[in-house]
Amino acid sequence: MLSNINPISFINTKKNGIKHTKKEIEFFIDALMSKTIDEYQISAWLMAAYLNGLDIDETSWLTEAMSNSGKKIDITTTDGMVVDKHSTGGVGDKTTLVVLPMLASCGAKVIKMSGRGLGITGGTTDKLSSIPNFKLDLTAEQIQKQLDEIGIALTGLSEEVAPADKILYHLRDTTGTVDAIPLITASILSKKIATGAKHILIDVKCGSGAFTQNIQEANKLSTLLIEVGKRCNVNVFTTITDMNQPLGMACGNALEIVEAIEALSSYKPTRFMNLCIELASQTLLKSNIYSNILDAKKDIIKKLNNQEILSKAKEWLCAQGAPADLFTNPYQYVQKANHIENVVYQGKKTWIEKIPSSIIGQSIVDLGGGRTHKDDKIDHSVGVKVFIEIGQLIHHNDILFQIHSKSQRDAIAIKEILLKSIKFSSDKIEPIPIVLKAA
Repeated sequence: MLSNINPISFINTKKNGIKHTKKEIEFFIDALMSKTIDEYQISAWLMAAYLNGLDIDETSWLTEAMSNSGKKIDITTTDGMVVDKHSTGGVGDKTTLVVLPMLASCGAKVIKMSGRGLGITGGTTDKLSSIPNFKLDLTAEQIQKQLDEIGIALTGLSEEVAPADKILYHLRDTTGTVDAIPLITASILSKKIATGAKHILIDVKCGSGAFTQNIQEANKLSTLLIEVGKRCNVNVFTTITDMNQPLGMACGNALEIVEAIEALSSYKPTRFMNLCIELASQTLLKSNIYSNILDAKKDIIKKLNNQEILSKAKEWLCAQGAPADLFTNPYQYVQKANHIENVVYQGKKTWIEKIPSSIIGQSIVDLGGGRTHKDDKIDHSVGVKVFIEIGQLIHHNDILFQIHSKSQRDAIAIKEILLKSIKFSSDKIEPIPIVLKAA
């Protein structure tokens, strides 16, 4: 332990806007793991780092130290190109459930460690926990076996992999420092590096339903992720994608599982599926599995139409405990809400100008489908289906939303909130592109 460095001195360095040394960063993580620095001191440093920033060196050193704070997953015996995929979080973002089997069907080996949701953005493990008996605590041996035999291994966050991130994230959440871009970067990449993938796609969400609410902040995060990846010897590439409206129709854990299954079972070029294809093809290109992105997209669409990707999804989910006939009748297995109520438009024809993702995400939390604290239990059955998109022309009696709730009383309360959140226009509104930038 590097006990010769004083915690107060460490805090003061950043409080005064002075750059840390690599040794100081390593001390900090070492002290954090050995509990020789108090939580209030860690919190003080987090606020100093939030206000005065960390440069590229400091962010890289912090990422490496956090990655080295626990065990690493050894996948060196895996044949083939090992990739990973991450999203910074968005309302209705179920892309992992579709992109992973796309990648595996096209020759990649995909390893992913996913977490639970907090706030308005749902977590992949919460969605998958909607499936009865789905296993999210894979051992290192099971991860290796699935990579070799299926090409996909997804597990929940491990207490042993990058444990420093768990400590820091909890304190960031309670000190208002979650949205610091260097801290976001270190949090994401420390876990990804520890899983062993050398090619990592990061989908940076941008808009009202994301951490980064404008393109400038999204660009900063994207650039930092790529540069820190280089310094940590991993190939990080990013897409910046729109989160000013929900992604897909279903928002809510069980509802999103069903939508993903239906999308794989019967391919249609929806906004959601177009993004999945873009993310998968970018990954195949940047990891050198394909040399041409158009070829990658053509192959993915072909494999969707002949249900090869559906078969890969079945193989993966069933290997982790999903019922064999989940894909035949998903509603037989995922929990259904007690009450379902449609929100119907009562007016003259008009265009949809605004659908605030953040309000829909918060509505799901209010219904019981999300967390405000990390230990909250959630109701997997509740959620909101969104039947509209920005730029869509709607008419009298068109369905805008469908609320899945515990009770009619809950649905009525959310109905009023959703109706007030939409902005209509008498003038034609152009749709927002789903991919804003790829790097």
